[in-house]
Amino acid sequence: MKKRLNDVATYIQVAPFPHTSAVVFGASGIMLLWVTMRQWQCRHYARSMTSGCMTATCFGIALFAEADARSRLHEYRHIKRMFFRFGWEERIIAPLSASRCQRDSAKIAAIHAGYEQQIQDYFFGQGYRWYHIIPDAVLKDPRYIFSHRFFRSSFLVKKDRHHRR
Repeated sequence: MKKRLNDVATYIQVAPFPHTSAVVFGASGIMLLWVTMRQWQCRHYARSMTSGCMTATCFGIALFAEADARSRLHEYRHIKRMFFRFGWEERIIAPLSASRCQRDSAKIAAIHAGYEQQIQDYFFGQGYRWYHIIPDAVLKDPRYIFSHRFFRSSFLVKKDRHHRR
């Protein structure tokens, strides 16, 4: 039971921003669903269709946020294994620095592997602060959100085959 609670705590820690987004948009979707049903009952069909689309959008965003969180968990496991295998190496962290969500997962992996100070110094040295949320690639070109690379790196990170349950 304690291991399961630790696993849940780790899952929340590695992706705080996606989990928060999922909760906010999920709750918004539930409220909008109630509004949609009330609109439908009152035979306001055009309004109910509009609020229904907003409901579906909220639930869709919540699902994408959880897919992102799941990908961050897989990254966390992979990075942690790399730290235990190779020790502290900046080259392990460098590819994950350009995204807040990836930095969060890397940070928790480093902390759990005993490299908390090194990871904090690295990200601080790279100029990243707590308020840097938008990925670097999106700041350079906002169209990046619609690219295949963005979806693969955000939502389709392959499950770590070496993880044992």
